[in-house]
Order: sequence, then structure tokens, then C-alpha cells
Amino acid sequence: MLLSLIDNEEMRKILVETDICRIMIREVEADNDNRELVLQIMINLSGDELFQKKFIEFNSIYRICNLLYQKLPKELESEKSQLRKEVDLFAFEHGLLDPDNDSGKVKVNFHMEKYLINANTNKEGSETSNQVFKEIPYYLMILTNLTISEEGQKKFLNLEDEKIKGVVFMKIMEKFFDNIYSPEFDFCANLLANATALKEGRIMLLELQVFKVFLINLDKMNNHKTINILRLFRNCCFEFEKFKDELLAYNVS
Repeated sequence: MLLSLIDNEEMRKILVETDICRIMIREVEADNDNRELVLQIMINLSGDELFQKKFIEFNSIYRICNLLYQKLPKELESEKSQLRKEVDLFAFEHGLLDPDNDSGKVKVNFHMEKYLINANTNKEGSETSNQVFKEIPYYLMILTNLTISEEGQKKFLNLEDEKIKGVVFMKIMEKFFDNIYSPEFDFCANLLANATALKEGRIMLLELQVFKVFLINLDKMNNHKTINILRLFRNCCFEFEKFKDELLAYNVS
């Protein structure tokens, strides 16, 4: 019934004055039986400027990232010690720092060597079960909608807090490369392109020299991913003067 109501423009104007955005995000987090329907409604509403500010106000970007991370395959045991040293924002409760981290300052990192070394990864080994990743496209579509605006991009990059700036961005980027053959991650390319529409996002990517990793993996991407990663390339070109050498890299294989 709600799906039919939100297709009515006048009804949407009424709904935006209600608690529907807060209710939707809580329903998704509650892990109930109608999750798929709730996610469809959230995709619909998050694509509307009327509702985007409401969702951002309720910290929906972080909360959806948290749900997304819970659905992703966990890191291997051999990688856990390194993850403990970095600060994994997805493991925290709504942006709180790890109490075991004495420095209070997070060093944003990107495991570049992993993706340079494994440039010829077997496609079959990278494919995953549709059942395991069933909800991931929904989360990525919602995040894509919420990061169309500059306000949403800033929230996604955590620019308001120097201690955790860019952690979510880099973690999701790593998952994009880990699952580059999976169509469930198509909208991750949209999300990354949106993040680089903001100057801080593209500078972060270029400073950490991740641009070359996209170049190396471009031939693995389907049309959807390729089109949106080309948007990312275009965005990065706005920083050409400062990052000329990175953008004109010839030997990337």
C-alpha cells in the first residue's frame, strides 16, 4: 500500500512531514521479514530531494554502511591483526572511536599491493553467491542516492571528523575491488564516482595513489561499472595540475 502511495506527488509532500524516514531506517536495521519491501521504499524515497535531507539527518549514510559491511564476506584470519591496527569504522557504534586506540587519530589506509599483485585474479574465484549478496545492491543504490548532494558526499567521507575522515570511503573501495566481477557491486561504482565529485574525495584517492588501481582493473568491469568509473576519472582530472604524474601514469600493469 505504501509503495502505491509514494508514487503520488501530493502524498509524498505529506509524507515528508512525517517520521517515515526514521521508521524506514529502523525497519531495515530490525532485520524483519519485509526487509526487501522496506529497502525498495527507501530506494524510492532516497532518490527524492524532499526526503534526502531527512535521511541524512538521521545518520542514514553511516547506518546503511554499517548494514552493508555486515553482509560482506569478512576478512581472512591472517588479515585481522592488520585490521586491528587500522580503525574499522564499520565495527564501531555510529562513529565512536575504538577504545583500544590510544592515538585517537585514524590513519586512512588502502591495501594497494593486494590489488596490484592480484591484477590477474581468476574471474571464477571472484564470483559470489547471489543469495549471500542479495541485499547489497539495495544498500548501494540507497547510498548512491544519498551521495548525489554535496551534504551527502561530506557525510560519506566523514569530513566533519578528522579522526575518521575517509575510512568508510577506503573500506568500500577495497570491497569494490574484492568483488569486481560481481554485478551486485555495480552501484558501488556510482557511489565512488559521487564521492569524487567532491574535491576532498578525489584528492584523497589521488594522494593514496589508488587511481592506478582503477586503471589496472578497468578491463574487468562490466559496462555499468566502466561508465561510472569513467565519471570518477573525469572528476579526478579537475586536480590535473597538482596530480599530473598520477593521472598520466603510463606503466600501470
